[in-house]
Amino acid sequence: MNMLARHPNLSTDQKRNLEKMSRALEKADKVSNGPSEESDRRGACDELLAMMSRVLEGLRTQGDMTEFVAASLAEAAANCWTAWEEAVHSAYQVVCPDASGSSHVMTMELEDWFLGELLSFRRDLGYRALAKAKERAGETDVHFKNFFFSSIHFGLPVLQRMAAKDPSRLNYTMLNLVNMDEVRADLWKEYTPASITAHVKALLDSSAYWRGRVVDWLRAHCIEGLDSQQWLYEWCHDAGYSLRDEAIVFMLASMRILDGSILCEIRPATVPRRTSAPWRAPLASAAAGGAARPAQVRPDPAARRPCVMM
Repeated sequence: MNMLARHPNLSTDQKRNLEKMSRALEKADKVSNGPSEESDRRGACDELLAMMSRVLEGLRTQGDMTEFVAASLAEAAANCWTAWEEAVHSAYQVVCPDASGSSHVMTMELEDWFLGELLSFRRDLGYRALAKAKERAGETDVHFKNFFFSSIHFGLPVLQRMAAKDPSRLNYTMLNLVNMDEVRADLWKEYTPASITAHVKALLDSSAYWRGRVVDWLRAHCIEGLDSQQWLYEWCHDAGYSLRDEAIVFMLASMRILDGSILCEIRPATVPRRTSAPWRAPLASAAAGGAARPAQVRPDPAARRPCVMM
């Protein structure tokens, strides 16, 4: 903290605020909205100090971030404990983005990588929605942000847990400045199977490594009865060797990222059309050959229902 407090681009007040914040964290002094129990307060302060230690270590190789981190912490230090937590966590995520995840992203399972990228996608959507809500409500403080993230229920567990620690967020529940039902509905309209598929395709177009991992996954999950080369290069790719949307959906549904229970079955176009769904078609009795199977067809595309998320 002393290194930040000595930054030449900080004002005298900013340096004073940083020094005050540093002393309070080291002594675990009680501050506005801080944990009430002494043991909880000491633990929370130790957590912030540990994160700050990682941030300072990271700034040794990312000197261009020093001014941003110092200014944001100095501004927060003049406010309450909630603002301190917010500023320290933000600095930690910016300077040490890989600290909470795998240090070797290339060794991650493909499914885990997708889940992490989709979490980032939801977080970006959440922050864009927050900016709109702030403008609508005319509020900019950290307590409104915590009210927002504790209310949207959009699969952002870290932001939601941090927000739940702020009791002052409840004031905004009573003020009713923003219709959170509308906010949630708008978020889910932006996070659909179609937008997820488009986002995943964009990620793969920008990374040859992960595209190769996906191709390997599709090769290993060839539909039974199909030639593997035909499956990979005709079913999963188009003439321009771009992955088809259907291949992305098949993969995500197989990983249970999308709910595949309502997807149409994959069948060759040459198979005769069914007269009804296979689970509803009656079995016709045959005098000599026993029960005959229902005709095998592709379901009518017009009757398809959209894929949904798990």
